[in-house]
Formats: sequence, C-alpha cells, structure tokens
Amino acid sequence: MPEFANVVEFNYLKNWDRHTLTASLYYRYTENVIEQVRIVKQDTMNTTYENITYAQNAGAELVAKNKLFRDYLDLTTSVSAFYYQLGGNEEYHISKTENFSWRAKINAGIRIIDNLSAQISANYNSPRLIAQGKVSHNYSMDIGFKAFFLKRKLSLTVSVRDLLNSRFRSDDTTYGDNFYQEAGRTSNGRTYRINLSYKFGDMKGGKNKKGKDREENSETEDMDFDF
Repeated sequence: MPEFANVVEFNYLKNWDRHTLTASLYYRYTENVIEQVRIVKQDTMNTTYENITYAQNAGAELVAKNKLFRDYLDLTTSVSAFYYQLGGNEEYHISKTENFSWRAKINAGIRIIDNLSAQISANYNSPRLIAQGKVSHNYSMDIGFKAFFLKRKLSLTVSVRDLLNSRFRSDDTTYGDNFYQEAGRTSNGRTYRINLSYKFGDMKGGKNKKGKDREENSETEDMDFDF
C-alpha cells in the first residue's frame, strides 16, 4: 500500500547583494509507513518491506549562500535537524521509537586565478534509528581542480571522490524478537578522475537573451566537477 503524508511547511527567504539565507520549518505525519523488516522463521531470516505503522517528523533547515573575497570564494552551506517518531508494530515486535538527528553539507567553489578553480564538497549525517535498529553516522569529502586553456575552449579537470575513504562506510545494528545482527558495509573507496574537454563553436549563443543567460551562468557551470 502507498504511504500517505500530511505536511505543513513554513519557509523564509532573505537576499542581500552577495548573500542568501533560507530557513524552513516543517511537520509531517505519515500513515502506512514502508520500512524494511526482518523476521526469523526456522533458522532462516527473511527480509522484506511492509506497511508497519505511522510516523511523525518535525524539523528545521538553514541554507546559506555566500560570495566572499570579491567572488573568489562561493560557499553553499546547509544544516538540518529533525525529530523522528515511529510507531510500534506487534506483528514484528517493534516498539515505538523516537530520536533526534541532524546533517550538514558544505560546498565551496574557489577561484584561485582566472583560469584555475577548485571545488570542495563535504557532508555529515548523524546516527539515526530505524524500525528494528539503528544506522551509524557517515561522512564524506570530494575535491577537484579545473584549469582552462586556449581562451577557455580547452579545460582539464582532476578530481578525487571520497577523499577520506569514508563514503557509505557504516556499521548498522538490527534486532528483533529472536535475533540480533550487526553489519558493516562500504563503497569501492577513494576514486580519481581526469577529464579533458574542448568546446567547439560559440557556446554562449551570441548576444541574444538566451546567450546572455548562458554567459551569466558560465562561471557556475565551470565549477561543476560532476561529483
């Protein structure tokens, strides 16, 4: 069965010349919550998804965008915190649970010189509870550099994904009426990428309005390292 959610949300947006702040508050009540559940029958553990109960979720989020040092540093920072309550389910011996979690993310675009830029992205997720256990915290960081040549027609990008070798690394715990399980998982680890590209023709599309929009957004596009 599908989940049904009722949501109330309030948003506030404030703009300055080089800064933007967005604040959000929300409350969500969800029926027929779909959760992964495990049950042991005759020494075999079955894992599936079921509509098990209701959930309540209330939280706040702040997003700040800042251009600093004469546009040499472009920062986007987001922080969110939320309270989560999950009802119980007798069939799967799940008790009502509640917890407080938070997460943060920062993305920094750095213009080192006119033809060389860098981008750093980092995020963190705190531990959180699930229907039959808990998920540990996780964090990651990516970094990249981009250089332009031949009047910005030729570009070279060097990037490192999962710089700290921590992405998706977690130690999860699940438990029920007659089982207790600990599981660890990780990704493929740190990866490196080198990309060389060349632009043919007039990518800005002349002096029409669309061309002007493209020109205004070109600096933002230049900072995209495909993380």
